[in-house]
Amino acid sequence: MQKIPVPDAKDVKDINNNHDSLPSNIPFQFSLPRAQLNIQAPPPLPDAPRRLPITTSNIVRPRPTSPTREARLLAQHLHHNHHNHHKEKLATDHFRPKDNAFRLAVPTLEIGVYPVRSATREFVPTNRDIPVDLVFSLRPPGGKPINYIYALTKILVAVPYGTMPERDDDPKKRIPLLTATADPPVPTMLSNMRLNVLRRWGQPDEEGLADHVVFELIPRQQPGMPFAMLDDASFRLPRAQIARYDGEKTRYAYVKVLYEVDQKPPRANFSDGKRVPIRAE
Repeated sequence: MQKIPVPDAKDVKDINNNHDSLPSNIPFQFSLPRAQLNIQAPPPLPDAPRRLPITTSNIVRPRPTSPTREARLLAQHLHHNHHNHHKEKLATDHFRPKDNAFRLAVPTLEIGVYPVRSATREFVPTNRDIPVDLVFSLRPPGGKPINYIYALTKILVAVPYGTMPERDDDPKKRIPLLTATADPPVPTMLSNMRLNVLRRWGQPDEEGLADHVVFELIPRQQPGMPFAMLDDASFRLPRAQIARYDGEKTRYAYVKVLYEVDQKPPRANFSDGKRVPIRAE
């Protein structure tokens, strides 16, 4: 095999200076541009940031709150403050706020029943020949939120119905608000759209609900809604058929309000009520 002669440095310099005078014994080849001969090396790359190892041993995950445990601790704290009232009076006063915040008292609502189109709200007229629109006002006392450890699952508003007795001092006769043949429509909520209102009749085996029209206020949120979100539970009952009574002496029909919470048994051991004054206009 024939060897190709390699040009020396002098021949390369002559080739770069005069491309027309190429030696005949050197094969043709491309020459590198002079600009590329002076290329400087790129600067060194910066050091990569040091990544610290990630450990999960020290991560603290908060445990979900337990209503039962909180109630037990709060009861123990109240018991301790009761026996050390003279020694820890300041701590006890600080723990018992003036309002109903963080208080395990029985939840209660301010209840009112009054007609819509009437000259006064002091009583419900009983001598009209046409149905009456009623408003059942259910609001927290003082407009302050109610704090209770269990969620509210249902509010029962029981309205008595029947025939008006001749005497109002007979303990065996209940003063009704609605007629015995009353068939009221389903009420509508006034402002709180978190609640649905349903209508049914109390059954004889239901304690305290027989001979009552029961309106159930059920939260849309299941299994229940916090009491603190219950800012208003008022509803309107249109075309209520009021029990006939032509007397001028005021009588009182008792409307029951019961609460059910997310606990066992479902019905709580507390209830509210309102003595609704009724008489002729």
